[in-house]
Amino acid sequence: QGKGVVQITEIEALVRALVLECITVGRFDGADLADDLADEIVARMNSGDPTAPTSISTDVANRKELEYDARNGVVAKLGRRYGVPTPCSDTVTALLKAISQAAVEEKAVLDT
Repeated sequence: QGKGVVQITEIEALVRALVLECITVGRFDGADLADDLADEIVARMNSGDPTAPTSISTDVANRKELEYDARNGVVAKLGRRYGVPTPCSDTVTALLKAISQAAVEEKAVLDT
C-alpha cells in the first residue's frame, strides 16, 4: 500500500494516535514539541503522491527486515521508562515485528 493509506479514516486516526504518543513520550524525555505537531505530520503524510510507496511497503516487498524497533519500539520502551501508556505503539510494534519475521522467513524459503 502506498502513502495514500493514511487517507483511510481509521488509518489516519491510528497515525494521529501514534504521533500523539510520540509527542507525549518525547516531552517526558525533554523535547520541546509544538501542540499542533500531530496535525502537521498527518497533513504532510496526506499530501503528495498517494501511490508513492512507503519505506515499510518497500521493505516488505523486498522481504527485508523492518525497522520496527527504531520506528515504534523505541516509543514504547521510553513510555515504559516514564510510565506513559503507549498502546498504539505497543500494538503497531508487535504487528510490524510479525510482518518483518514473515517477510524474512519467506525470503529464506525462496532463497533455498
